[in-house]
Amino acid sequence: MRICFFLGVLLVSISSYAEDGARCAERALPQERCDQMRQRALDSNCISREKYNSLAFNHCPLCDDGLYMGWCLAGCFKRGTKILVSNLKTGIQQWEVIEEVVAHKELYQVLAIANQDNEKRPVFRFFPIKLVVHGPEAEPLVMIKTENGKELGLTSQHGVLLDSGKMVLAELLVVGDRLLDIQGNPIRITSIERSMTNDDVFNILLDAENKISHTVIAENIIVGDQYWQSVSLSEFNATIFER
Repeated sequence: MRICFFLGVLLVSISSYAEDGARCAERALPQERCDQMRQRALDSNCISREKYNSLAFNHCPLCDDGLYMGWCLAGCFKRGTKILVSNLKTGIQQWEVIEEVVAHKELYQVLAIANQDNEKRPVFRFFPIKLVVHGPEAEPLVMIKTENGKELGLTSQHGVLLDSGKMVLAELLVVGDRLLDIQGNPIRITSIERSMTNDDVFNILLDAENKISHTVIAENIIVGDQYWQSVSLSEFNATIFER
């Protein structure tokens, strides 16, 4: 059963992403309960129909006396996941664990897809970090192993880029699916397991305008950043990267 996490405090504004936040994982709510909260927020004019639609996937609106306060964040990386960054202090490009990047976001820029070349290969550049999020996770992580020996642990709602150019939820991946590496080469998934964690999980939102640039190179695999946890379900399975 899919659950939605809710905490009755302001975490982050959906319109501005103005501040970092903790994840809403203190209390898990059934998806039906989240749906009821969204509908009540709409009926009370706390949120507009447009915002209702944008929250229609794995988010609970936070309202106080009809005032819209924000929403709950979801979708993160396992502690210890290495992402490709540029250290602004040393000028060195390096693999760094996600918890270090979250703790010192001002020291790093993160490699993401900027566009594609004439042969439809990804062209990368470094982007600054706009927001970081961390906190506990109540559901089992999706533990992915690939044919090149890489392992990646994600929460079930994390976006993952397929070789087809479509962004999908980690929970919908199956063995045999092909992901993309930093060279734009397909990498086949050889196993998927579910595993609970007692550690916090972590994510970042890049300061980027294009959907394709809301990506991160994690363990040499291209996946989504926090942006993909703020969109409606309809935006998944659409092609964002031409193949």
